[in-house]
Amino acid sequence: MEAGNWPAPPAALTSFVGRVAELDAVGALMDEHRIVSVLGPGGSGKTRLAWELVGGTHQRGHPWCFTALNDEVATAAQVAERVAASLALPAGAGDALDALCATLRGESVLIVLDGCERTVEPVAAVLTRLVTACPSVSVLVTSREPLSVAGEVLYRLPPMALPVGDDLADAVTLFLVRAGRAPESLDADERQMVTEICRELDGAPLAIELAAARLDHVELVDVARGLSDRFALLSRGPRSAPARHRTIEACIDWSHDLLDEHDRSVFRRLSVFAGPFGLAAATAVTSLDRAAAMAAVSRLVDRSLVERAPAARDGTARYHLLATLRAYGRRRLDAAGESVAISGAHLSWWVGLARQARDGLEGAQSNAWLTRLRAEVDDLRAALRHAADVGDWAALADLVTALTLFWHGAGLHRDGLRLAERAVAAIDPSDEDRRDRLSWAIGHLALYLGDLDRAALATDRGQQDGAIDARVLTVAGGTANWTDPARARPLLRRAMAAARAAGDAWCEVDAAQKHAYSRVMQDRWAQARTEVDALAERVEALGNPVLLAWQEYVRTRHAVYGGDLDQASRHGAALITHAEATGEPITIATAAGALTEAALLRGDPDAARAHLGWGRAGAGRWVDKTMAGSFLDLTDAVITLAVGPDPAALDALATIVAGYQAAGATYPEAFALAYLADAAHSAGAHATVRAAAARLAEIAVHTDNRRCAALRDRWTGMTDLATGRPDLALGALVRAAELLLAEGFAADAARTLHAAAAACAALGRPAISARVLGAVDAARDRHGWRGILTRPTDLGVRAEVAAVAGDRFDALHREGATLSLSAAVQLLMRARSPRKRPRTGWASLTATESHVVDLVVTGASNPEIGAHLFMSRATVKTHLASIYRKLELTSRTQLAAAAVSRTTDS
Repeated sequence: MEAGNWPAPPAALTSFVGRVAELDAVGALMDEHRIVSVLGPGGSGKTRLAWELVGGTHQRGHPWCFTALNDEVATAAQVAERVAASLALPAGAGDALDALCATLRGESVLIVLDGCERTVEPVAAVLTRLVTACPSVSVLVTSREPLSVAGEVLYRLPPMALPVGDDLADAVTLFLVRAGRAPESLDADERQMVTEICRELDGAPLAIELAAARLDHVELVDVARGLSDRFALLSRGPRSAPARHRTIEACIDWSHDLLDEHDRSVFRRLSVFAGPFGLAAATAVTSLDRAAAMAAVSRLVDRSLVERAPAARDGTARYHLLATLRAYGRRRLDAAGESVAISGAHLSWWVGLARQARDGLEGAQSNAWLTRLRAEVDDLRAALRHAADVGDWAALADLVTALTLFWHGAGLHRDGLRLAERAVAAIDPSDEDRRDRLSWAIGHLALYLGDLDRAALATDRGQQDGAIDARVLTVAGGTANWTDPARARPLLRRAMAAARAAGDAWCEVDAAQKHAYSRVMQDRWAQARTEVDALAERVEALGNPVLLAWQEYVRTRHAVYGGDLDQASRHGAALITHAEATGEPITIATAAGALTEAALLRGDPDAARAHLGWGRAGAGRWVDKTMAGSFLDLTDAVITLAVGPDPAALDALATIVAGYQAAGATYPEAFALAYLADAAHSAGAHATVRAAAARLAEIAVHTDNRRCAALRDRWTGMTDLATGRPDLALGALVRAAELLLAEGFAADAARTLHAAAAACAALGRPAISARVLGAVDAARDRHGWRGILTRPTDLGVRAEVAAVAGDRFDALHREGATLSLSAAVQLLMRARSPRKRPRTGWASLTATESHVVDLVVTGASNPEIGAHLFMSRATVKTHLASIYRKLELTSRTQLAAAAVSRTTDS
């Protein structure tokens, strides 16, 4: 029998759009199996797909017939009669199924049975007989549930593809075709609106077509807004369509009416979930035991009213309702008067889950919980809305505070803050425990948002309420870190003690890490590293990736600043691993900054850009990026500056510095100021450099930050050198290099010594300059600092010194290569003394030594002198020894008396 000898179904009145992958997939199944069932909810496009497969551009080339079934067909005999009529076979007097089998025995034919969900049992009986008696017959079934017969292969038809990037995708194309709109006729906003309409309709073809049909009478924006009542909007299908396809509600009614009352109850209760759910959650809202819930959900999946979602990380099954089915279920839930009760059960489920999550978020399972909660965030928000709607502030507070580390980890700080502040305003004032937890939540989230005033207010309120809560104290200390690290440390030590007494291991470690971080805020990286290493065993025991990442961050930065690129690489690899495991924007952004600096010091700008890209990808997963965005923008500007002077970097850095100043984030401001000074110096903006240096000096005094003091001197010296004052420049640059070395900033010291060599050469000391350059170049080569001193101006220094030193340069440079950077500093310090200055007496004192004498007269101790002049204690002792020698004195008492006597005599 040849293809086409059987009567064809009516021709399609509209074009077939997309579904290429689905056509290929079902066609491949039909080539291998005799019974293929295409399953999906009403309006998913099953019938059109079947028509296209057998009679359209994808037809299989077999003889075929098409049989549409409906609720008038109730028995196997009636099914057989329908198939026979579709084949134009004459009606017989005997059994219809026997006659059909006899006619088709030996024939090769494809039978399409469309819409079998209301005739599952009789269709199953017919197919069982037919495929057994007729080995060359194959069957394509469309249904909302499986037939469950031997040999049946299922294909669950997915929604139409939704856009990714600039691709229109099948769903949007269908909308535009049915609306009679060309893609190029839409502006960007309209195209986005169409995409959102299709997304809200879950890519369901019938719903998309009904929505598109509305454009005959209303505008696109009206359709988008009308989806809030989709059943009213999607109610004007063509009169030629079956009644069940004329409105979206009728389409779902067709499936819902097939359920018994028990499964209808389960379906409407499951509609309370705004996202994926598991069987444990289903039992909570249906009041069924696990076995009964599993059976009911499985039946709803079979009837295409519930969809399988990707399995949970532990391998357990997950489910979800399409948006339109969920909206239908909620209408039924309202009609049954169960909405408040079931939403309450849903809220209780979430409170219990949040308590489990709280412990998991603090330990090794943090990433697993972050992943799960991100996937369920819409459902979480539904529970929170219900708590607020019914005024259950205790439940709202419990939910928000238990998930504080989720709001932080997912970058949803503002969401958590808004909810926590709403709860704290409404909670019973006598509920001190919840108020303390809310104070911590608000303070913690505000701290990592960079809103230091808000964080301080929350923790102040918590302490005024009588709280001795360790977590509140931790946030108070963490907030103080940004502006006054010395004040932060006592608070953090109190927090550690309180956490230890309360058995709060996570908080104790968090407070201890913030204590170490108070050293970071003063650029005392060696001390920070020592504290972090002492804490390592406890951090690793907890296994929390955020704590592990910050541990490796300190180790990586310490190595970078010390110029140890091997250690930086080793700790950087661990930092990447732990930061990725957090999925937390600020941790990832900060890690990207450390990794970028290591790459730039190594001379690998491509790797630096890759680290920045990694940071943006990781921190950009959630739109609420908080301070992470400014950290990444700063890293971007640093890369631009390293590659070459660029006005864009200068503008970007000025904006970033202003933002940190406004936020009161002193340490990030100082960090950015150093790069702003660099960019301004490259641009010849000397006033900007001096302003940055002045602000660094203020920060140095306020936070006792010696690196800031050194950077103040460095950029002051660089400006003096650039403006023709090498004598002043040399003094400032030597002070800066000495302090940078004392504080462990080796690569920064090398850069500074390089500039000092230029100043020394300008003062007519080329031999010393050549030796210093030799020491700097040797350190650069020894440590692999290929990324420093590569700008044209840097290379020009070597050429200038070589020109002045003449034939002696190479020998002097080789001699200098045997010196350490510290020895190079001492060499330059000797070069600073003017040749005509006397060797003894008051006139022999340098400007710095005169300052030291003035401070000795005031009674200042060596540490106080060092703090005032931004130098180490060892350097103060060196200056005092030089003063004693020049003045032929032996003690501070003699020095003070001699200075006072000299002033009186004058």
